[in-house]
Amino acid sequence: MRWPNKFLLIWVGLTSVFLTWQPTALAQALPLAPAIAFDSFNGTYHLSRDANGRSLLTSEEVILADFPGNGQFYGITRSIPKTYQGRSVDVRVLNVTDASGNPVPYKTASDKSGELVLTIGDNGITIYGLQTYRISYQTRDVINLNTPQNQFLLNVNGRGWSQPFNQVSAVVHLPASFSADLTSKPSCYIGYLNATSLECSVTTQKQAGETVITSKAIGQVAPQHALVVKLNFKLATFTAPKSFWTNGHQAIVGVTVLAVVMSGLWRFKNRH
Repeated sequence: MRWPNKFLLIWVGLTSVFLTWQPTALAQALPLAPAIAFDSFNGTYHLSRDANGRSLLTSEEVILADFPGNGQFYGITRSIPKTYQGRSVDVRVLNVTDASGNPVPYKTASDKSGELVLTIGDNGITIYGLQTYRISYQTRDVINLNTPQNQFLLNVNGRGWSQPFNQVSAVVHLPASFSADLTSKPSCYIGYLNATSLECSVTTQKQAGETVITSKAIGQVAPQHALVVKLNFKLATFTAPKSFWTNGHQAIVGVTVLAVVMSGLWRFKNRH
């Protein structure tokens, strides 16, 4: 049966009105997508110095995640800043393992914001339940040398997570060689955008050959919030990376350029 064009137009109009009339009801009827629940984020950090006095930070972060059984999840991503105060921190990923120490596959890539993104897991294996990810990496030149003191701000879990953490903690190990250079008691705060809160605790304990600083968030850490640990050291406790354009390099480049120019002039003179 062929419907008149007029009737067809009326039917399309009524259908459009019905669909635009109750978008909220339709959206509420759709089930929410299952989400990963993050149980904890516990970091262990060893702050040291290399032979030139530059800061070197060895990090081991243990993330405990609970994957829903009705989702299609393969793992997690972890973003690590590649720069600090306009200079590279030379991120070097050491390994990623599970709770038993078995290697977990991962890939690295750089995003638009200049962070190193670790995509952890095998996209051919769907996972569910509690999973442990142990991420080990090194960074250097992590100290702020542009303040009246050498300042170390440790952003523990980072602010890029869209889910909360039930528990966040950090343990910082300082060797005896410069732990005495702390100028004040270690402190902490929970950071979110430009706001901070003091819902965290810090304890300091001296052990054989080192000082151990432990910090914990009080209660759950909300999405885009991070536990930050603050340490202040005496000036010149750490040194800055040497720029390529030191006086020595400038002299070498200057002599090289002068030699090239003189060689060109000598050849030009001999042609005439």
